[in-house]
Formats: sequence, structure tokens, C-alpha cells
Amino acid sequence: MTVRIGALVFSSPRPAATVEFYRLIGIDLAEEDHGDGVAHWACEVGDVHVAVFASDTNGTAPGYHQPGSTFCGFVVEDVATLTEELRASGRAVIQEPNLMSWGIRAVVLDPDGRPVEIFQPT
Repeated sequence: MTVRIGALVFSSPRPAATVEFYRLIGIDLAEEDHGDGVAHWACEVGDVHVAVFASDTNGTAPGYHQPGSTFCGFVVEDVATLTEELRASGRAVIQEPNLMSWGIRAVVLDPDGRPVEIFQPT
């Protein structure tokens, strides 16, 4: 059996800001309600279901590389331009775009403090 990622689900006490952040990256989240009264935002990114749900408690994610921390990475067309757009919208850039052996990458924080890698294969 081949294992693959099927879903990436974010819980957020700031769902509107979190949805806006991921939309800036290019993830086309749309509001959904499957009739169970739990409204959320979701879409498909390739074969992966991505969703944002409102949490009922406040808090932030563990810091980058801290115990319990997890981060995801998204392939984008232009890391440098997207990094500047995110910075202009008030997002924290914790690693500036840099060239790696496999591409260009940067790390930014989403509104809940989750590190998010954006990269551009070379």
C-alpha cells in the first residue's frame, strides 16, 4: 500500500485571517457547510483536501522547530514576489528567500504562528 497525504486541516481562533493568508499563497479556499452546522473553508490542492476550521479556544502554534511544531510547504511560482506580497500584507517572514540545492525557499508565519514554507523548484 502506498501512503499519501489526503488532508491538511488547520484549526484557528482567527479563521478569517487564516483563510486570507492561505488565499494569498494561492490556495482557493471556499466556505463550506455539509449540513452538520460546522461551517469551514476548504478546497483541493492537487490530491490533498485543505481545510480551515474555527477553533473554540485561543492560542498559537508552537514556534518554528519547537516541540509539537509542524510545518507544511507549498510550491509557488515566484518565492521572492510572494514573500514581498506577504510582508506587505503584514505577515512575518522568518526566513528570507534563499537558494537551496533543490530550489528557492522562504518561511513565513501564518496568523496562528504556524511556520509555512513556500518554495520554487529550480
